[in-house]
Amino acid sequence: MSDKPDIAERIGTAINELDIDFSRFTIVGWFVSLSSLAVGGGVAYLACSAMIRRNGLNLAAGMIFCLTIIAVTTVVFLTLRWFFGLAGFGITKSASVTNNSNNANRDTLKRMANAGMEMNAVHAIDFWHRFKTKDDAEIMGRKARQKSFNVVSIEPNDESGGYDVQIQVELVPTLNAINTTEQTLAIIAEQYNGHADGWGVRQKS
Repeated sequence: MSDKPDIAERIGTAINELDIDFSRFTIVGWFVSLSSLAVGGGVAYLACSAMIRRNGLNLAAGMIFCLTIIAVTTVVFLTLRWFFGLAGFGITKSASVTNNSNNANRDTLKRMANAGMEMNAVHAIDFWHRFKTKDDAEIMGRKARQKSFNVVSIEPNDESGGYDVQIQVELVPTLNAINTTEQTLAIIAEQYNGHADGWGVRQKS
């Protein structure tokens, strides 16, 4: 199967990107939104001004302004979101990775250290993500591979009736590294109707 997404998948991704909870915006998200509005407003103003100078103020000028600002803002938003996505920056915080997750991660790392794990060494950390359908799970796998993540498995989950995607990342297990990686992967998963389902590490025997 080709890892290259088809046109329907790309359109679906673009639509998903417009369904955003602004309360979860990151700094990058606010930059992208405000920049998009500024560009859209500027282009709409220039287009409307030119029309008013030619034909005077009328209903058509108002419609041109509204349609232009909507179209340009949307295109700029999606373009900037795509660009920052390639660079590894999400515009929103994951809904499934919360402050409670941060506290849980901190506690888990403390238990790992108390158990004698070398916390300054690189370890293979497994991150799990759950999906309702196999298609969504496979798309997550493709997207993760495109971002150079190691997708270990995509397996059915008999208990939930869905599918689990296991992704392994080699890193030094600091709180920031775990949170950042978990957030990055969770954002991808949520675009395809999935969610983060925890992480863990197997100590070498």
